[in-house]
Amino acid sequence: MLQLALAGNARFRLSDIEKRMPGKSYTVHSLKQLRKENPGAELFFLVGSDAFFEMDTWYEFKEIFRLAGVVVLCRSECCENEILQFLSKRVSELYRIVPENREIRHPVLCSVYSLANTRMDISSTRIRELASEGRSVRYLVPDNVWSYIAENGLYPKALSRPHCELARKNDA
Repeated sequence: MLQLALAGNARFRLSDIEKRMPGKSYTVHSLKQLRKENPGAELFFLVGSDAFFEMDTWYEFKEIFRLAGVVVLCRSECCENEILQFLSKRVSELYRIVPENREIRHPVLCSVYSLANTRMDISSTRIRELASEGRSVRYLVPDNVWSYIAENGLYPKALSRPHCELARKNDA
């Protein structure tokens, strides 16, 4: 379904890296493997501000800042000062704000960036709930993803919804 959702956008490439790796999936392991498979590539790890401020509970979280630039997707209530405060306490006191490009730079570790974005309160859990209740998920998933859900009978109650028929017509 993710492959379908990304179809037609050349800026995204789907990776099955975590599926191929044995054992439990950890961000730090995935980044190490991405680095191994893409030598010399500049990696960026995108994370919502809510998850960013919990990264200190993640497995080997400090190593993430050695492997990839971290882009914090901020709502209006998040700013560089809060990010810097977190980094100084949990990662390194050497981080400094570079205001002109929303960068928080470190002399050795990768930079951290804040990126303002529009909050879209969409979650896979909510989409599954709505679909299994037979309620519309229109505008929450692309039409080709909805077609896949319908064609594969993933949520039987959802198959009677008008959005399913619309998606099927669009595929014809």
